[in-house]
Amino acid sequence: APHAAGLPPVEVPANPFPGLDVPHSTESSLVTCSSTKGPLHIAMYNGWSPHGYDRFKEIVDTGFFSSKVALFRCVKNWIVQFGVSGEPRLTKLWRQKGSIPDDPQWLPKGARRFKRGMISFAGGGANSRGTELFFANADVGLGGAKHETPFGVLVGAESFKTLDAWYKGYGELQAFGGHAPAQGKMYNRGLEYLEAEYPDIDYITRCEVVWTGSGQG
Repeated sequence: APHAAGLPPVEVPANPFPGLDVPHSTESSLVTCSSTKGPLHIAMYNGWSPHGYDRFKEIVDTGFFSSKVALFRCVKNWIVQFGVSGEPRLTKLWRQKGSIPDDPQWLPKGARRFKRGMISFAGGGANSRGTELFFANADVGLGGAKHETPFGVLVGAESFKTLDAWYKGYGELQAFGGHAPAQGKMYNRGLEYLEAEYPDIDYITRCEVVWTGSGQG
């Protein structure tokens, strides 16, 4: 998709967290997504997580989100996890691409250092970032695992309205006592499984890089 010149449609601030010492970026982008409960805008910064920034851009540019990507682990005051394609063939394709290397963690140490609206890849262990991601629904104590390096943040009031509107009734993963979909069944069966067994789940249905600029905004 061509990237628009000029100003982004929603402000991409040089530093969305004035109290935080964020890494210097040479490029920033705005990604706009559609979801079943409304739009969202993600400001992302290549200095925050260089490999994460590039991978997310690649996921967006290849139309991954048009396969309907479920917001499958949506927990109040915690996180919403997503990033499994609605099409099992795409899950296989991205698995073949492999994971990306970790980036250095820049968040300061602290009880609630991972801020509401920040986006990061999900993972399990070193160098495990693939296509699964999460937003923080509140300021949370994440950032200790190697994959929990934010590369962007929601911007604009309507984005946070959408974040808060996503259905949270299925809650946590089943391993942690909730009723969220089983990831293995999502990988193998995609939308067929979700639509049959999780009628209230929300989805991201499209994402596009709408603006890219040099520097931090």
